[in-house]
Amino acid sequence: MSKKSKIISVVLMIVLICTMNVVYADINNDFLDNNISALLNVLKVSNENAEEKIVDLMLEKIQSSYMIEKVIDKDERIDTILIKDAKEEVNIYPTNDFYKLIKNGTKIRKEIVYDSSLVAPLSKGDKVGKVVLYIKDEEIGYIDIIVEKDVKKANIFIKFRRHIIKLLGF
Repeated sequence: MSKKSKIISVVLMIVLICTMNVVYADINNDFLDNNISALLNVLKVSNENAEEKIVDLMLEKIQSSYMIEKVIDKDERIDTILIKDAKEEVNIYPTNDFYKLIKNGTKIRKEIVYDSSLVAPLSKGDKVGKVVLYIKDEEIGYIDIIVEKDVKKANIFIKFRRHIIKLLGF
C-alpha cells in the first residue's frame, strides 16, 4: 500500500469516527485524487507536506471533539453490600477497567445489577453482578463485579440479632 493510500485510509477512518456514522461507499481512485486535490487547494499547501497537513488537521479535530474516558476503574470500590446470610458486609469491585471513546460532554450512566440468588458463603473474586453502562438509553457495555474477600456465613446469633433489629425497626 502506498504512502498516499495509507494517509487516505487514515483520513477516511478519522472522518468516520468524527461523524460517528458508518458509511459504505465504492470510492475509486479518480474520486480520491479529485477530492484530495481540492482539499490541497483549499489548504494552500504544497504536495510535499500535504499528507502530513491533512492528518494533522484531522487529528486536531478528533482531539478537540473526543476523548477516551476511563469510565470504570478496577481499583475503585463500586459498592458495599450485605449478601444474604453473610456474617458482614463486603466491598464490591469491577473485574477490570473500562475505557470508551466519547464525544466531549457526553454523560455515561451506570446501573448496578446484582444477582438476586446470591447466598453466603462466597469466595474472593466470585461474581455478584455487573455494572451496565449507557449513553442516553443505549447500552454501550458492561463489566462484571466481584467480592473483594471471602464472605463467611453468619452464625445463628448474628441472624437472630438482625431479625430482632428488623422487627424493632432500627
